[in-house]
Amino acid sequence: MQLMKNKKILFSVTMCFFAVTIVALMFAADNAVAETKFTVKPYFSAVGRLDSNFYKEEDNEREVYTYLLAPGIQLGAETPKSNVNLYYTLEAYFYEDKDDLLPGERKADDEDYVGHLALFKAQWSPVERFTLGLKDDFYLTRHPIDADRFSESVEREKYWVNRFTPLIFYEFKYRFSVGLRYRRTDIEFEDSDEADFLEHRGIINLLYNPSRTLTLDLDYQRWTNEEDSKALESREYTSDQIQLVAEKRYKYFAF
Repeated sequence: MQLMKNKKILFSVTMCFFAVTIVALMFAADNAVAETKFTVKPYFSAVGRLDSNFYKEEDNEREVYTYLLAPGIQLGAETPKSNVNLYYTLEAYFYEDKDDLLPGERKADDEDYVGHLALFKAQWSPVERFTLGLKDDFYLTRHPIDADRFSESVEREKYWVNRFTPLIFYEFKYRFSVGLRYRRTDIEFEDSDEADFLEHRGIINLLYNPSRTLTLDLDYQRWTNEEDSKALESREYTSDQIQLVAEKRYKYFAF
């Protein structure tokens, strides 16, 4: 377990160094530092909601208030051929029971925590119709759906997620284009018996634009996952997915 965590730390440091190197090369290749437009934009959001069955129990439904305070900042730089953006958001979650609790029940505010969300995006077009890109999502959360969008778990274990995605995109003539991405996803739990998780995913997109407002996307993905536990090796697998997506954009739509 500790060995894999050390490898993950080394991987994260290496990827950060790689990202900084790529950005430096992008701006050096552009040779347009004087034309660079810089962005510094703070932002803040506040959310409040009431869940009628916070813990998703059949026999003991509990109403819980959730409050979220989320200050953040965006740092960006743009040249004629490249752009880089870094977003950071601090997410402070507070929970409050609406009604009095029965003896022995855990208070909702025991779930209070401070999460972190960082998003790095960079794109560089060294020549016309050819784009290199890099995206990295890194966050700390307690929401099970952030690790698995199909999850119905009510467990609120705290864990880190890192999704690192380099990409290549090329636009052919006659409205065709192709994209190639690799995505590495690391999930590491804090103070939990849950096994850490690693996924490698390759993605290919073939796109056709018959008109300016219609896009057809043939998407193929292949991925493998690794569990950080010998007892869970039986859950490791390789999977394939193919889908055709049609996207229609409307120029004028109001109501």
